[in-house]
Amino acid sequence: MRKLIGLAVLGLSLGASANAADFGVYGTAGTIGFGGGIAGSFNSHLGARLGYTAFDYKVKDVESSDLSFDGTAELGGLQALLDWYPFGGSFRVSAGFMENAKLTATAKPLADTYTFDGVTYTTADIGEARGKAEFGSVAPYLGLGFGRALSRDGRFAFTADLGVAFTGAADVQLNVTCTAAAAALCTQIQGDVAAEQAELQADADDFKYWPVLSLGLSYRF
Repeated sequence: MRKLIGLAVLGLSLGASANAADFGVYGTAGTIGFGGGIAGSFNSHLGARLGYTAFDYKVKDVESSDLSFDGTAELGGLQALLDWYPFGGSFRVSAGFMENAKLTATAKPLADTYTFDGVTYTTADIGEARGKAEFGSVAPYLGLGFGRALSRDGRFAFTADLGVAFTGAADVQLNVTCTAAAAALCTQIQGDVAAEQAELQADADDFKYWPVLSLGLSYRF
């Protein structure tokens, strides 16, 4: 709901700025991926941006609790931002919402064995182990910027953003399938996996923020 409200407010903002013929497009690259969007301006103190970025980061051989994870982290998504220029110049304070990251991974044993909650199982017991980290769909954003999203002196403008996306802690899930040979052990295995998942969740609870650094180039129509 907050995401929809934010996008609606920004859409109205861009509509108003388009009527004033002060709007444009921009491209950006940074820690939340590569992309771009449209930007509008009310006046010398207030503007708005609606954009999208994307970047898939391959996770390879990340070790945790005697397991090695391979997977993909999907960064970026929709972004709805309001820009406030308190002094009417290039410095700005930006706030809004961004789509959160997603992470999926497959776990593999480090030495032909899986260890869950201190209990070791062989590959003959475990068919597959998969992990997933899910964040809330929307992350509030707060940051500082330099360079106006839309130049007042020409068509092109360079911008820089530095801020924090408040992602919140990820919801970690670890799912394991037992082999037919380990049917008698499956209840025990699943119990140990649940305990292992709780340990991974405790680790994930320490990471609730994502640094945002991006550079951009805009064009005003």
